[in-house]
Amino acid sequence: MYESLEKFQLLEEEIAYLEFELNRIKRDLNQDSNCRSIQEKSKQITDDLISKKEQRDEAINLLNKFKGLENKILYGKYVEGKTLVRIAKELHYNVNWIYQKHVALIRMIKFAELMIKEGEQWRKALD
Repeated sequence: MYESLEKFQLLEEEIAYLEFELNRIKRDLNQDSNCRSIQEKSKQITDDLISKKEQRDEAINLLNKFKGLENKILYGKYVEGKTLVRIAKELHYNVNWIYQKHVALIRMIKFAELMIKEGEQWRKALD
């Protein structure tokens, strides 16, 4: 979950590139619809695009679980790519407070990930 947040901007760039490539390949397919290599490339890019969008949606779903200030901090940092200093200035908060709040949020997310993993391990052990 946390990795999805950290890589959100990169995911957005990769999605844009894959969409561009897919459109280019579709144009090529319109010109030569019998070319198997183009069809295979189109399927591969489509699969990659679906995977990247799922990762992006996972990050957005995580962000949407937080409300108020927490959401504004996480959304500003990971989706909009702002620094915590800029977020603090825009929200009229002390920079140290925003840093502390951000650290607490990340700890909470990582703790939740750990609990999910441990729960899965316990389920496997009990099966």
